[in-house]
Amino acid sequence: MDYPAVEWSGPVDMSAKRDHLSVLLSCPSDLNAEKKVIEEAIGELNPLLAQAYNVMLDPISWNTSLIPGVGSDPQAVINSQLNGKIDIYLGLLGARFGSETPRAGSGTAEEFDSAYEKYRAAPESIRILFYFKSSVESIHRVDPSELSKVIAFRGKLGNAGVFYHEFPDSDALLKVVADHLRTLVAEQWDATHSKWKVISPITSAIAVSSAQVVNQQSSVTEQITRAADIVVGVHDDEDGPEFFDLVVLGHAAVADTLKSLSQLGEMNRIINEQLVAKTLELQRANKDAGRVKVIMDAIADDLNLFAQNAQRESGQLKNGMLATLDAMETLLRMYFDEKLGNPNELRETPCQIESLSVGISNARRSVDFFRESLEQLPRFTARFRNAKNRAAGVLGEISAMMTIFLAKLSNIQSEMRTKMPNGAQD
Repeated sequence: MDYPAVEWSGPVDMSAKRDHLSVLLSCPSDLNAEKKVIEEAIGELNPLLAQAYNVMLDPISWNTSLIPGVGSDPQAVINSQLNGKIDIYLGLLGARFGSETPRAGSGTAEEFDSAYEKYRAAPESIRILFYFKSSVESIHRVDPSELSKVIAFRGKLGNAGVFYHEFPDSDALLKVVADHLRTLVAEQWDATHSKWKVISPITSAIAVSSAQVVNQQSSVTEQITRAADIVVGVHDDEDGPEFFDLVVLGHAAVADTLKSLSQLGEMNRIINEQLVAKTLELQRANKDAGRVKVIMDAIADDLNLFAQNAQRESGQLKNGMLATLDAMETLLRMYFDEKLGNPNELRETPCQIESLSVGISNARRSVDFFRESLEQLPRFTARFRNAKNRAAGVLGEISAMMTIFLAKLSNIQSEMRTKMPNGAQD
């Protein structure tokens, strides 16, 4: 691995006194391979850090560095051994969020919360690094409810002022983590006082008001309509009669996907209109608690109906997306593996896939904005709290499905660019 800022001048004197910084590797079990990559990066990096900065990094992982014990729950046993001993928190999330604990959505989330609170109280005591895996191996093996939690957590980090990094695979992670850890020690560790330099103390987060929720400049309906307009021509070219059945199937799958997206957009338009109308009623209620409660409970009923309908439509959306992917993958196999057609006929397809990706990405951003806005609204009443949580959960699952679909589309497009003749890519 290349570290141009540090010159190697011989073996390190391991007997010399130096600072040992504990690095907590925090992630669900589906990222154990990535965790081993980070341990490898730290092993390669330590001799350089020891020589240049008199620092050694000690990775800590619950399954290798901690001892068994008894407590109120397994995470509590882990917490008791980590308490006050972590200098760097390094978090990882992919398609799974992990198992819920009594105090947080997952062990990773609880460990992050602890590190974040430590930073809030004393920025010189800890550093926080967080990484999200951006690629998805198989849409069929991903649980949308798990991925929706990951997406919600990523939004939480952004709102909390956390700058995170995304990586596509283990090779990219190996280099970027090593670079980040080296830079962190070189630029932010105060060796004289054995503590971190205070770089960026936390300021108060900006809350999103209900007015922002219902007055979005770019609604989900508008984004989905734009997406439908962009991709309406996908698979329209049916010149090859031997592929007619496949092309028709693919076109139907895309049409079903767009229909579901359009339905979701219409649901969003209706709920937005209802929220706007009832917001005006709230303004006229003039702080009358009884009247406000009646209005908020009515909003809750609207949100519950929205969640019910959106949940039903999300099943249709998933089916359409899966059928679209199956048709595209079969088309590629027929052209490239079974040699049943001329790959030059596909030269426009990567651009069409890109257009489809852009349209759905825009729709997903609006879905995420609506969901995040709902999550940040005060509880107001118990009925409203439950309704907004239900609606936000459904929107999160829809966003997760879109994320999986977009990742797979990107993989298909990359495969096409790799296999297509050079002339067909011009």
